[in-house]
Amino acid sequence: MRKSFYIFIFVLPLLLSSCSVSFNEFTRYTKDEDDYTYIEGNGYYKPNSYTLDYQEIIQDWPYNNKEKQIAIPSTGEQNLLVIPVDFNNKPCSALKFGCDVIRTQISNAFFGTDNKNTYQSVASYYNSSSFGKLHLHGKVADWYTSPYEIEQIRNNRDLVDEIVKNAINDYKSKNKDINKFDTNKDGYIDGVAIIYAHEYENKNSSFWAYESSLSLMNANVEDPQPRSYLWASYEYMNANSEMDKVDAHTYIHEAGHLFGLSDYYSRDDSQTFRPLGGMDMMDYNLGDNNVFSKMLLKWTRPYVVTGSSEITINASYINGECILVPAGEWNGSAMDEYLLIELYSPHGLNKIDSKLKYNDGVDEFSLMSKAGIKMYHVDARVAYYMTFNSSPFIGYLGDEGLEEKLELYDKAGQRYYRKIDHSNTLIESRNGIPLIEVIDRHGQDYLKVGNLYNNDSLLVKGDRLIAFNFNNGNELEYEVLIKEVKSNKATIQFIKKSNNSI
Repeated sequence: MRKSFYIFIFVLPLLLSSCSVSFNEFTRYTKDEDDYTYIEGNGYYKPNSYTLDYQEIIQDWPYNNKEKQIAIPSTGEQNLLVIPVDFNNKPCSALKFGCDVIRTQISNAFFGTDNKNTYQSVASYYNSSSFGKLHLHGKVADWYTSPYEIEQIRNNRDLVDEIVKNAINDYKSKNKDINKFDTNKDGYIDGVAIIYAHEYENKNSSFWAYESSLSLMNANVEDPQPRSYLWASYEYMNANSEMDKVDAHTYIHEAGHLFGLSDYYSRDDSQTFRPLGGMDMMDYNLGDNNVFSKMLLKWTRPYVVTGSSEITINASYINGECILVPAGEWNGSAMDEYLLIELYSPHGLNKIDSKLKYNDGVDEFSLMSKAGIKMYHVDARVAYYMTFNSSPFIGYLGDEGLEEKLELYDKAGQRYYRKIDHSNTLIESRNGIPLIEVIDRHGQDYLKVGNLYNNDSLLVKGDRLIAFNFNNGNELEYEVLIKEVKSNKATIQFIKKSNNSI
């Protein structure tokens, strides 16, 4: 799902064209330049790999039903199948520019070059955000016409599932290349995007943008079965505007779910707290992914603080450099509790959204237009749950006595599963703990009453964090000083509290 917003563009010129639209495929994929070496410095190190795989954790439900997610692999050469869908009482021929033009616009939004998009296509965005670790290719199929009518679908998301299955079966009947959309050869189609020929409505309607999963069928490597899908309106890309460029922001956000990323805004309308203040692709559909998301997807590795040290990092858009301050003994993965530090800069994937004005009907906003430090409190601890009744909580990975409990359950034949226990929708999160929240220079009450993160929220030279209490009961072991901030580099100093203060 997504936050809806209206776009007011005041910087970029728009090229008008009401009928002549062509597809320019994005092919300039960059290569992964990471050498994956272990680095050790004075009071810090950088691991060469992670101990836990995020996509393995989100697939850890032991039964074949909708609790289990199948995600597109987040690295390597991957393929996404995109199917445009229209309806008996809303054919694509009734759309403003007709079937062929809209299908070409969809192709540009997912797999096109920059000059065909007001921002980025899905493919070019994830190539850049992953630093060349992900090359997303794909195909836009011919239109599939659903026999169901708009009114039947509006309040019935189970019917949407049926449309997705039927659309995929229709594709299979006309094409012989379905196997290329199962790149990890697990017997499931990695991901499908369904773009429907109807206006988007409100989030209570089926005509919204969201990612979902079908009930799990038996894996079949020879005939891969459908599983996860993206469902979104053609209208999200501004397809009806008199311009030859489309806007893929919403599709980029929803594709993030296909890789396993969560919404960082709250799905609870009564929650005023905005843990990331809106400013993230998985929040208000803006700019680059934060470095926590990139850690989950294995696109970056942090410098991990182990003692008094001074660490200089590049702006995160350059190569994903970031610093992790553990909340105790770090478990070697993104799925733990810690502080995470990156240098934000209004360049790269942040550039355009730092120059445009957006409005969600209440607030006018844009990404930050200056460089500064973003510090996050991440609590992505892996929790163990039983699979019966109300899925009782067993404990967090690393808790004292957890291994002994699990051994007893194994001997008794009892089943359990793992999941990340927290969400930025606090009513869905254990003990109301956010998954990730940014530390705002105004103070945390600033975001808790509904404000958006802005230029003045960024941490700057001279700012320091002296005390911090983690959710696991530990206190921050270091004093943290923002020693230097420039547009592309920053230096952070860490002093262990047992030593002299800064």
